[in-house]
Amino acid sequence: MKYKADRPYADSETAARKIVELANEFEPIQDGRIYIEKINGPFLFRLRGSPAEYEAGLDPAIANGWLVLHESGTFVKFTQVPTAVITYIRVSTDKQGKSGLRLEAQREAVARFAAAEALEVTGEFIEVETGKGADALEKRPQLAAALRGIRNPSQKPTN
Repeated sequence: MKYKADRPYADSETAARKIVELANEFEPIQDGRIYIEKINGPFLFRLRGSPAEYEAGLDPAIANGWLVLHESGTFVKFTQVPTAVITYIRVSTDKQGKSGLRLEAQREAVARFAAAEALEVTGEFIEVETGKGADALEKRPQLAAALRGIRNPSQKPTN
């Protein structure tokens, strides 16, 4: 009697997720490139997937926007999707808050960082309040709101 083993990557969605997982095991080089043999080698030889399963998994990984295949077919890149973040900007004194200069400098620094790291700023919390004292966190309602916003993304800035 012949026994047929289940093929774990016969399902294209499972194969696609495994291909992305394999791609994630390697440090990208040359502007984010992951050479295709770094993915198909382990898939075919270590995991014993078939060439048809590999192809059936690579196609949805690309179609779902998880990977981008270069036109040469020699490498893939992860799709750059911005990560949503909120910002908290604070100055310590009313004088700093009224001048706006320190707030603007912080806002510009945050914007540069967000652009460099492919982050999407979805909310901004601004506060003019001292950071001194044991009750400093209680004195900062915008910080409390920002922390709630981390836990509950639907929380909107109140200023």
